[in-house]
Amino acid sequence: MRATTQVTAGFHAANKQVARPHAYRQQGSALLITLIIITFLAVAAASALKSTNTESTLSRNEQLRIDAQQRAQSLLDSTTAENANFVVRGLAGETNCFNVQNCDASTVSVDSSLIAGADNARSSIKIERQFPSFTAPPRSMSSSAGMFQVARFKVEANYNGSDALRGSATVGHTVIVMTVKGAQ
Repeated sequence: MRATTQVTAGFHAANKQVARPHAYRQQGSALLITLIIITFLAVAAASALKSTNTESTLSRNEQLRIDAQQRAQSLLDSTTAENANFVVRGLAGETNCFNVQNCDASTVSVDSSLIAGADNARSSIKIERQFPSFTAPPRSMSSSAGMFQVARFKVEANYNGSDALRGSATVGHTVIVMTVKGAQ
């Protein structure tokens, strides 16, 4: 009965080693399972981080695109609000530009607050007289429409801030200028 008590207490009388019952012996499987779980969690975390970075980049690019679109639209609105930018004399196909090469004239008036600093080189406007030189006014005019003629102008405003990672956009508009017949 005494030997049973020693084994139950965990000692073997002959070599004094700890005796463990077979049910409690570890074979290393717990360590392997833990490593597999940790590896899986690390891969999932890395994937989530990459997804977050991609979404952040997409969001920033969209914001830059919208900002560039608004800058180009502001240039367009400022240009079309100035009547002096639309000279009716001359022929269809003639151009009047700001920061554009190979134009017939470079007299476009632009709001200086829109092209301050480096934005001056990033902004451009092109006004082109459309064919034919003159046409009849739109039908929605009253009976006096026969006394007038219209000249059409195509206006393009461009903002290109790509060099400074600020986006790029081009917007266009058609402007109709009505004049009295024979008064050009």
